[in-house]
Amino acid sequence: MKVRRVVTGHTPEGKATFASDTEVDGIELDLIPGAEFHRLWGGDERSVFPDAGMGELEEKLPGLAGHMEPDNPGMHTTDTIDFE
Repeated sequence: MKVRRVVTGHTPEGKATFASDTEVDGIELDLIPGAEFHRLWGGDERSVFPDAGMGELEEKLPGLAGHMEPDNPGMHTTDTIDFE
């Protein structure tokens, strides 16, 4: 069975966008008949958010970018990557 994997990000202008939309094949093990595992994300290096970031804001006002969104007052983003 395939599972859909959708990765989101932001354009340099800050607009939310889809970075990729793919299907992941299941991995079956003879040891556990009927079970499937899906490797959705992995790597040998630290994951990076798929956009250019908000470098100027962070440089001039350290920490503020983590709490505010310029186009959405009262909304906020974090410097984490959510795996759901």
